[in-house]
Amino acid sequence: MTSRTNKQIGAARGEVTSRFQAIVLWAPVVLFPLVLFETFAQFQAPQIEKMAAYAIQNLLFFNTLHVVLTFYFFARYEGFQNAVRASMSNRTGRFAITSLALLFLGPAVYLAPRYFFTPGSTDYAAPVAFLSTLVLSFLAVNHGIWQTRGIGLSYGEDRSESLVRADKRLFFGLLAAVFVVRGVLIGFGNSIALTIVTGFTVVGAAVVGLLMALSLWRRAPNRAIFYFRLVYVLLVPFSSVAAFVGPCFHGMEYVDYFRRLNHVAPTVRSTKYRRAVGVVLAVIVFVLFLPFIGFLRGDFSEPKSLLLSSIIGLNFGLSFVHYYFDEKIFAFSNPETREALRPFTERRSA
Repeated sequence: MTSRTNKQIGAARGEVTSRFQAIVLWAPVVLFPLVLFETFAQFQAPQIEKMAAYAIQNLLFFNTLHVVLTFYFFARYEGFQNAVRASMSNRTGRFAITSLALLFLGPAVYLAPRYFFTPGSTDYAAPVAFLSTLVLSFLAVNHGIWQTRGIGLSYGEDRSESLVRADKRLFFGLLAAVFVVRGVLIGFGNSIALTIVTGFTVVGAAVVGLLMALSLWRRAPNRAIFYFRLVYVLLVPFSSVAAFVGPCFHGMEYVDYFRRLNHVAPTVRSTKYRRAVGVVLAVIVFVLFLPFIGFLRGDFSEPKSLLLSSIIGLNFGLSFVHYYFDEKIFAFSNPETREALRPFTERRSA
């Protein structure tokens, strides 16, 4: 049996088949003592300027690349296309309209509190800023949690109907806890709010523990280890380390998923189709990486330029479309989607 075939089988079973995958899997566990130390020992971690942190997360830890890969997945792999088609149920028009609406929602949400409803400019400024922050937080957290679930289910061969149902209920419970915490933190700041935040954080941690226990019961230890990173989502309000490294894990896990999928999934064969998709992908890559031209020129402060802010807003729009695509790709409640995303080891190695 060849080395490539061994990797195909290992990827299909959710085994660790490379050093990069081992780093992705174990990094949250290894760094967790630092998060605990900062949270409970009043240790102040070195602060990184906001836009510099954004650049590090997106350039060095693949956060921008992972958005690009969503569109690349859809263009290259039959399984992803089948998954999206199964989720759409032939509602192509609605899918296209929703994607365009999300593309324009990004600039609107990002620019509104910065240029049109600046603090004190109107009676609506504060509510607009609150809603803008809430929408961005809601979409980002929702996407991050469901991506972790989708990739987590690739660790281990068991993707049965009962597992998917139980797993999904627990993830909805975790989402509810996180949303309450983020909503309270954005809208309030008193001692009662702190009590609510602490209580729901403990509830969320218990849910993560149940998810890990369920994975161990299903004989998927790597899935249990992978789900541990969900604790970082809960600890963002209490730890600057968790807030910084969480997005780093998010990009790395997606790139690793692409690497593993590349061993086992059949690709689209049409040359003409690939050329057309290549042009679209080139435009997307250009738009996504354009803000970093400003960063490389030394502008690491909060962007003041309307043009640069508009480009970052467009980045948010592409990210929202990426969220929507991934929601369809990881829709494991649909049996056809689960089958479409099941690794194709048997077909390749036969």
